[in-house]
Amino acid sequence: MKWIKIYISLILIFAMNSLQAKTTTPFCVKAEKLLERPYKKSLDEDIEQYYSLIEESLYHRELSLKLYQRLSSEINQKGFLSPESLVVFKQGIKAHLVLRERLYVLANKRKCWLHQQYQALDQDTRLKGIMLSLSAALTLYDNYLLVVAVFQDNSYLRQLIDQPDKGFNLSSNELMDASIAFHSLVNHEKVKRAIRFYQGHRKAVLFDNKMTALKNKSHVMIKNSANIK
Repeated sequence: MKWIKIYISLILIFAMNSLQAKTTTPFCVKAEKLLERPYKKSLDEDIEQYYSLIEESLYHRELSLKLYQRLSSEINQKGFLSPESLVVFKQGIKAHLVLRERLYVLANKRKCWLHQQYQALDQDTRLKGIMLSLSAALTLYDNYLLVVAVFQDNSYLRQLIDQPDKGFNLSSNELMDASIAFHSLVNHEKVKRAIRFYQGHRKAVLFDNKMTALKNKSHVMIKNSANIK
């Protein structure tokens, strides 16, 4: 079917974009060590990447919901998925995991900047890094609610998600791992701490155009993420 070919093509685009996503640069070293590195430039580059990930997340959500409607309709009619549909579903799972991993990198990269030892960093840059980490984390929560939770409600698809598949490099319990991370009280508390920091410091710094855009995005996501409150 035409929609399957289109979806697979889009999955390949997601996969190609992900090749540039990961970084091994540590940003949770001691603050004095960090000051010796071009941490401001790297942060600006990550913010640009984050905006791209936001667009991908919105598009991925739309595609995933369309895919869910197609798959659930096929299951209701036949009681199972055709091999072709199963391939597309596996590709969809892989695409979600790739996107999730890229957001994890940004969410975790500078979360340590909340600690007092990082007060030595430039105040504007520190807040910008924390805002980026917070926004990426909230995007992960929203992606779970708007995509993963939908598939989780379908018992047939839920079993497929949790089955390992070497051909697609998928391990078992992918859905369970996502659910544990989403419901983790520790993760919730970390996000709440970042929200409190942002709300307490956002008026104390000067916002350039790039930071204003990130601030607006953070504000909207904090307001809409009722699952964190």
